[in-house]
Amino acid sequence: INNNYNSITKLLILDNDRIIYNINDYNLTVYNISSINSDNISNNNNIVSALCINDNGNIISGYKDGSIRVWDSISGSCINTMSCDSEITALANINNNQIVSASKDSICRIWNIDTREIIKYVKIKYVKLDNIN
Repeated sequence: INNNYNSITKLLILDNDRIIYNINDYNLTVYNISSINSDNISNNNNIVSALCINDNGNIISGYKDGSIRVWDSISGSCINTMSCDSEITALANINNNQIVSASKDSICRIWNIDTREIIKYVKIKYVKLDNIN
């Protein structure tokens, strides 16, 4: 058995023929199941920390440096970039031009990905739970 494989850390279904995955935190790769081809759309020094897909089929990636990138899933080109001051920990689609991001600073931000503006943000307060039975 060859143990020199890289670990897939994130995986999403793009459509019936394609998946996107993240290997070793840095690369985003689109894999076509039918043709058995793969294309890297991102290979840089930013560590991918979150992924989602919007209603238009665009790939949204969040990074440890606080940046968020919107990728065209067909061409692989970066359509837009946004950023905040804290590591992105989660992303979710709202509709074709809005996403929500969560970050290490405990803030959830709702973004308009066309204008790159924050529409709203909410600071999440944590409650310490003791002695849960």
